[in-house]
Amino acid sequence: MKTQIQINPNIFKALFILFFLFANWQMLTPKALAPLAAINDKLNHILAFGGLFVFLHLGWFNKKALYYQLLFLFLWGISIEILQYFIPNRSFSIADIIADSFGLLLAFLGFIFYRKLIKKASY
Repeated sequence: MKTQIQINPNIFKALFILFFLFANWQMLTPKALAPLAAINDKLNHILAFGGLFVFLHLGWFNKKALYYQLLFLFLWGISIEILQYFIPNRSFSIADIIADSFGLLLAFLGFIFYRKLIKKASY
């Protein structure tokens, strides 16, 4: 008999909201004041957007909503970059948008791979 661990989706909803607010704070704070400025900015973008997608998708799981969730986060990333143009010591960066998109793609492919593994294991 196979058992599957069930985690309440509200936990992922809360994690998404907290992470979303934290990411906004980090991305919209002038660089001179950014509290957790890290060495590799692009890696931060990849991890942030990948993590946000995972929390969003697990919190509001719906196969039909998957593409809307990706679109929402992609457009949010572009919006952040546009807003950064107007923030002191920040700038608009196409490279950041590419890193955001790469993080979304990695998380999306991770879900696809996971689903295929689950299908194979259920046979």
